[in-house]
Order: sequence, then structure tokens, then C-alpha cells
Amino acid sequence: MKRQILIIGILITIWSCSTIIPSFAPKKVGELSESNLAMEADKYFWDNFHQGNYDSIPQIIDKLMTAYLENNKDYKIAAHIGFTHSWALAESNRIANVSPRITDHATLAVKYFKEAFELHPEKEWRYYGFMISMYMQWFGSKMRMTRR
Repeated sequence: MKRQILIIGILITIWSCSTIIPSFAPKKVGELSESNLAMEADKYFWDNFHQGNYDSIPQIIDKLMTAYLENNKDYKIAAHIGFTHSWALAESNRIANVSPRITDHATLAVKYFKEAFELHPEKEWRYYGFMISMYMQWFGSKMRMTRR
């Protein structure tokens, strides 16, 4: 009987830690960063995107992630990370031997578009649309990988 009570107590503690306690945590509120790092990452993203520098995607992600880690409330940086992962996935046909990890781009794009949508003060629905399209891309790329 004591063992059952102990197990029930442990289960209630685990449940409360994952369900009840997070509801008391303050929600993140989106804010645009005006730091030099964020501005530089934003400019680097747009310059390379407009020039079609597909090979620069890893460097773009690094710069954007560095800015995001400085201020993880910046919905614009989060959206740009999502766009960069989308770009990498969309142009993966350029790669002769596509790695099975290509689906990671869709997964990460979904994560960052969701973050951008939730942080944007006016709920930018385009971010939500991009997030849903990445779900479809993820499924499509998974299907392509299984056919090879």
C-alpha cells in the first residue's frame, strides 16, 4: 500500500511539473531588437537572399541564430530563421546527394515560424501560413527520401 501511495505521489509530482507549473511562468512578449548584431544579421540575410547565395545558408543561419540567442523575443529574427530553413529546403534540388537530414530544415522552419507567429504582437498570419506549408514540405521531403 505504501508503495502505491509513493508511486501515485511521484506521478502527481511529475504531472504537476509538466502541466501546472508552466502555466505560472511568464509568457514571452515579442519585441524587435535594435542591437548591432540583430541589424547586421538582418542585412546579411537580405543581401544574400536577394543575390540568391544558396551556398551562404549555413552562414546566414549562424548569424541569425547568434542574434536570436541575444534576444529570443525578436519575432523578425525568428521569422528570418524560418525563411532561411525554408529556402534551404526549397532549393535542395540543387544538391546531388540529398542528406536524409534535409527534413531538419522543415522541422526547424516550423519551430521558428511558430515562434515568430506567437511573439508577433498582431499575430502575423503569413508566418502561420509559412509554418503550415513547412509541415507539407516536411511530409513531401519525407516521401521523396523513402522513394530513393
